[in-house]
Amino acid sequence: MDHVAKLEKAPLGKLVFSMCTHASLALLVYSFYTLTDTFIIARGVNVYAAGAVSVASPLLMLLLAFSTTAGAGGASLISRGLGKEDQSYPAKVAANIFVCFWGLALVITSLGLTFLDPLLRLLGATGELYPYAREYSTVILAGAVTSTAFSSLVRAEGATTFALCLWVVPVAVNLILDVIFVFPLNMGVTGAALATVAAQITSVCMSIWFFFVRKGRAYRIKGQDFQISPSIIREVAVIGFPSLLNQISSSILVIVLNRMLGATGGEPAITAFAFAVRIQTFLLLPQNGIAQGIQPIIGYNFTRENIDRVKKTINIAFSASIIYGVVIVIFGILIRQPLMEIFTDDSAIISTGSTVLLFMLMAMPIRGYSPLISACYQSIGDARKAILLPTLGFCAIQFPVLMIMSRLGGLSGVFWSFFLSDILIFALAFSFGGRLRKLGV
Repeated sequence: MDHVAKLEKAPLGKLVFSMCTHASLALLVYSFYTLTDTFIIARGVNVYAAGAVSVASPLLMLLLAFSTTAGAGGASLISRGLGKEDQSYPAKVAANIFVCFWGLALVITSLGLTFLDPLLRLLGATGELYPYAREYSTVILAGAVTSTAFSSLVRAEGATTFALCLWVVPVAVNLILDVIFVFPLNMGVTGAALATVAAQITSVCMSIWFFFVRKGRAYRIKGQDFQISPSIIREVAVIGFPSLLNQISSSILVIVLNRMLGATGGEPAITAFAFAVRIQTFLLLPQNGIAQGIQPIIGYNFTRENIDRVKKTINIAFSASIIYGVVIVIFGILIRQPLMEIFTDDSAIISTGSTVLLFMLMAMPIRGYSPLISACYQSIGDARKAILLPTLGFCAIQFPVLMIMSRLGGLSGVFWSFFLSDILIFALAFSFGGRLRKLGV
């Protein structure tokens, strides 16, 4: 049975497990790299160098935002195009996405390098953090054009194993070069950034081979497919916009939090937060992987009007997300301090980071519901609701709750805002789930 046929005919439990496992593993591999990279920089340079990389992370998140937008929107169009048994349309979608992203990445590189100093000050890079943040960001921005291989487009046609390889192989390259550049060559954060760009180049080369050379696929990109289609670009942008909103809102929150933490706890608080976020991101990614993994199944079967298969897919995914969240809450509470001790021996940073991590993990059982519902709307092409959920989540919940709680409780209020926001966003997403059922799903 080929990759596309599996989306409609394979046993559903096994299919969901396979798709979500591959998506989760891909994300976990990358997150494991970020944890290891942070460890290497913290131990090979110093803890403030690791904190500086985190302060500069919104610049990387901006690149990720545009690649995720293109990937999510393109994956929805490709899976639905394959559902209609149209092989030419997916090729045009993929080609248009490549052209637009590479062009946009060049613009981001130019603007980012031109305005790097004011950008870093805006992000909260001051004192000991600033020179490290500037050093790292310069290299990353220069390599922006290689920052994605669009594994979501690969996964959209059911090629989950190769999509996983697009993460595993570059991460292996990155970690090997990280160790070489930072320790024996003593290249500091510049070495870590160069290792990242080298890994991205590896991933892009693999992706080019897959889309342009590999045989036995549902479609292959040809020269004529690169003709720009405004309708395709518009639909990709609209459907992928929720992913852009998620990344931009996350970047804004990181900027605001870094500035708040810098004002109340200084550079040690920023560094503690950076370590806690790395750990939380690693633990959270399987829930995001579940949401990503079911998208091709939902998009394909919704197009072919296999609504019962769509419903069962969502139910399986939500149950898996809850079970995973419960396990992580127990796990996180028990060993949050040893996790922080991996990165530093500083008792103040360990204490603050452990507290931050506790509040970040308390709502994990329900944390995966919002991205799951948003992914469902993206998969069926309902852009309005897919956009509305993350917009309301950020504008009406996350940002206001953070502002209010920080005024009421200072640093403790900031920590409590993580937990309260998760509860309120779940309630919002639950109301959107009801609207999804009205569509017959």
